[in-house]
Amino acid sequence: MKYIVTDQPQQSVFIEVIDYEEKSVENAKIAVSINDTTNPHILSKGDVLEASREVEIAVIPDRGYYIEGADETDDIYRERMKYSKWEKEHEKILSKHAVKKIWQVTLDSNDDYGICAYYLDGEEVSGKVNICEGQELTLVYSIKNTDYEIGRSGIGGFWEGMVHKETENCTIPVSEELDGKVVKRQVKQLGPETGL
Repeated sequence: MKYIVTDQPQQSVFIEVIDYEEKSVENAKIAVSINDTTNPHILSKGDVLEASREVEIAVIPDRGYYIEGADETDDIYRERMKYSKWEKEHEKILSKHAVKKIWQVTLDSNDDYGICAYYLDGEEVSGKVNICEGQELTLVYSIKNTDYEIGRSGIGGFWEGMVHKETENCTIPVSEELDGKVVKRQVKQLGPETGL
């Protein structure tokens, strides 16, 4: 839609304007605002603005979700652009900055033989924690009972005469399968003697 704006009867200036259309995405809210005036304004259905007007897009996740590429301080994805770009590329932008679920897992540190320490992206964590796709969860296990030693089963596992460490670590794959689960070290029987 175009409007004619004129001050002079002999001069006409054409300015392209667009009716604002709300966009939506599951598990988040989208706010489009005009911030280049003294009174910032969040657009709503029925507003009309110039296609070349600069706007700020904010994608705000619902509780229990996060936005890929969001600001780490407030978990909101923001970007400034011309409104015409938002209209043309909103699907691409929302796909690149997808809304994803935060998974909750309980890390059980109780152990009769040693100490279980969990690290999420290098930071020690315990109890109930929120995890997201792409993060690294590591269990570091240290023997505290000198009557036992760490053995491994499976590929690269326990061999007679193998030197056992007092501390061992393993990476726990982070996926949706962990959501709502308890993670703890498993005790396995290794041959005639009890092993860890």
